Amino acid sequence: MAIAPEEILGKSNEILQKERLEMNSLETEIYTILLSENLSIDEISLKINMDIVQVTSTLTIMELKGIVNDVGGKFYLSRT
Repeated sequence: MAIAPEEILGKSNEILQKERLEMNSLETEIYTILLSENLSIDEISLKINMDIVQVTSTLTIMELKGIVNDVGGKFYLSRT
């Protein structure tokens, strides 16, 4: 069973690190606020004044890239 992102995506750690560095402005904004605290999707949406649909889709992409992870209850924690 695959447990690491690189096993699922078939990517090396170097490629995953590069993707983490190549965040768009919304990903960077979300990443920055998650460095200080875990937040729900609703809380993130309110903090950055962005539509919840946009926040949800961005968090999903960030999770696939290995930048954030779901901690349950739709809370997201930045992986550092």
